[in-house]
Amino acid sequence: MSTKRTMMWWAWGLVPLAALVVHAGPGQALWTRDRAASVLSEARAADAKEEWETAAAKYAQARQQVPADEARLIAELTLAEGRARAWSGDLLAAGEQLDTLLAQQVSDPKADPGLLKRVRAELASTAYATAWALRVEGAGPEEWMPESEIARQQYRLLAEGALASTDADAQLLKENLEAVIRFQDIPSSALSEMDEPGQCKNGKPGLRQGKRSQSMSKSKTPAPKDARDKINQGSGENPFDPKGS
Repeated sequence: MSTKRTMMWWAWGLVPLAALVVHAGPGQALWTRDRAASVLSEARAADAKEEWETAAAKYAQARQQVPADEARLIAELTLAEGRARAWSGDLLAAGEQLDTLLAQQVSDPKADPGLLKRVRAELASTAYATAWALRVEGAGPEEWMPESEIARQQYRLLAEGALASTDADAQLLKENLEAVIRFQDIPSSALSEMDEPGQCKNGKPGLRQGKRSQSMSKSKTPAPKDARDKINQGSGENPFDPKGS
């Protein structure tokens, strides 16, 4: 299985997100609201056609119509929006959105484990694509490695969890983790030996400058306790990672 197929399967395969939004208990409540239901239907249609910018905007619109007490549904729609934004090529915005969502889920004692796993997987996939795109633009390790490390750490936690629970996805997660490690180890001239992440095909120019501006903006404000503070909460050493922690 190629790296691209592995990454894409993992991004899609955990749970069909649009179906879950509709059929989960909170989703039924949204579905009965005509206006929100119409917007969600449009979002799903755009998603299916890979019209990513439209899908992201529609998921955001549907999310804004959900009552604040429907936290699970809001999280599902945020995840859908973040994923669509990543596939539209807006990798930095998607990464920030997914990073914030992960922090919220990690800090919520009532968070659904399945949802948390899917958020981790989507953040890992997006961070990996961001690291790849930065490297292609000529960024040095000091710029692309932090994003690659987010992907490595998230896949590590997912792989460890799958191994501990004898999850059928353990092998696939191991392959995702190994792909990130290989990406970190190979020289830029050998990137052609690996499959480009699918999210990069719609990549917007100027990612490197955007990342620098984002970093400068963050350096001027107190650092939040976000997902980057929490990715090291895994237990034990990673059996798949020759680099260790």
